[in-house]
Parts: sequence; C-alpha cells; structure tokens
Amino acid sequence: MHLLAQLINALAQPLALVLLVLLASLVMWRRRPRLARAGVASAVLLLALTGWKPLADAAMRPLEDLYAPPIGDLSRFEGIVVLGGTYDSEVTNSRG
Repeated sequence: MHLLAQLINALAQPLALVLLVLLASLVMWRRRPRLARAGVASAVLLLALTGWKPLADAAMRPLEDLYAPPIGDLSRFEGIVVLGGTYDSEVTNSRG
C-alpha cells in the first residue's frame, strides 16, 4: 500500500506529467508525427507554466487573502506554525 501511495504521489507531480507526455510523444513519433509534435509542444508549455514563479504566486494569493493577519496584542502567542515548509521573504515583505 505504501508503494502504491508513493507511485501515485510521484505521478501527481507536474514534472512527471511532462515526462509522461514527452515519452508518449516519442513512442508515437513515427506513426503520428503531427500528434507527437503537439505533445512535445504541450509538454514544453506545461513545463514553462509550472516553472514560472509569478503564476504560482498568482494562484496562491486568493488563498492567502482568505485570512487576515492578526491584530491587537500578540504577546500571549509563543510562536507560529508555517505549513508548507518554506519561508519566502519576498512574499512576506510584499504583504507587510
């Protein structure tokens, strides 16, 4: 079961989807070259879109805007929990 979960997780990654489209394009290159070229072009486009940082920031902004920053006395708090594993100072500075 753990192996199946790892396989599903690996295939759900955007880069894995790009790789699968490229492999499918290579397999059908001789029989259907027009479709294979379209597959390569879509894989390159998908790679460009998933790797473009402003697009990811634009997708995350509505989620971040759902919750307002706390106001008032924050001295009773000991710390914060950051979900996601990263700290992006550029986003933090832009949000104040």
